[in-house]
Amino acid sequence: MAIMRGEPLVAKLAALAKYVILPGSMAAALIYSPPQYGSSTKSQKSPK
Repeated sequence: MAIMRGEPLVAKLAALAKYVILPGSMAAALIYSPPQYGSSTKSQKSPK
């Protein structure tokens, strides 16, 4: 803890975001991937 004594709160929050929040949001993005409406409508309209 002596190493982190002079470290500002912002750096601690950045480390928390780097190792906890960002991987969690990336995992949530992989789990919930919305259907690609734009690519599906373009692929359906192109053969016509």
